[in-house]
Amino acid sequence: MKPGTDCDDDDPSTFPGSAEVEDPEKCMKDEDGDGWGDSSVDPGVDVGSDCYDSNADINPGDRLLYTAFDDGQFAEVNVETGAVTPFASVDIGPLAPPYAVITCAISPTDGTIYCSQSAKQILIVVDYCSGDTPTELADHGRSICGLGFLDDGTLYGIDSDADELVTFDPATGEVTDAKPLTVDGEGVNIQACGMAVDCVGERMLVTDGQNSRILSVDPNTGEGTVVADIPEGQWNSVGLEFDAVSKQAFSNNGDELFQITLDGSNDYTQLPDLEISINDLSYGPTCN
Repeated sequence: MKPGTDCDDDDPSTFPGSAEVEDPEKCMKDEDGDGWGDSSVDPGVDVGSDCYDSNADINPGDRLLYTAFDDGQFAEVNVETGAVTPFASVDIGPLAPPYAVITCAISPTDGTIYCSQSAKQILIVVDYCSGDTPTELADHGRSICGLGFLDDGTLYGIDSDADELVTFDPATGEVTDAKPLTVDGEGVNIQACGMAVDCVGERMLVTDGQNSRILSVDPNTGEGTVVADIPEGQWNSVGLEFDAVSKQAFSNNGDELFQITLDGSNDYTQLPDLEISINDLSYGPTCN
């Protein structure tokens, strides 16, 4: 009897051709049935490009790279041309000013978008597709320059004043833990940062703008390992996002945009300049 080709016969969402949009032959897992393979799988299963395999509304075929503005607008960032084009907005009129968004991140468990409102030092929950007024959470008293979710739904941020990795309670926006951010046991003066999660390598990524380098940070200790060191001088307005398709990162320094390899080779490509300077880069759903 010849062996079969099913790489996980105990999981009905895992079989050759399961993720037919991404690859009609590879043995991938597609739990949400959107045609894209899960990026975080057990050995023996082919790795896909879907960081949100429990949510069919978010996948590499139905997403956009965006940035948020202080007037409530959200704009798509085109990495091929540098165009920054508004596509949605939320109603900030009912909120007491000031309103200043620095960074956003999307929950892998339910697709909720959280942003850091730096002027008030709070987190807000936004739904840019509905256009509704954002929900303001608790005053956490931190200067947050980056936000990122791990696959288990834990929300982290970087405090650029305290140089700490902080953990948030997504339900309240309160800080539940904080650890010093270090490299080789020494503290990091982070100043400007971006944050993203490599959902394929299951790594938390942080851009250290002061040193124009990207760190992989252990959430249990706050210790960082340099995975890319870009000889471009100090970066003062930094965004960071991981692309599960190319397995590389996009990062910006104001209106400069880079695609960066995260294997320690320090290889990078400087892409066309952005039309305007932006604070952050995030992937989110399109509004169909």
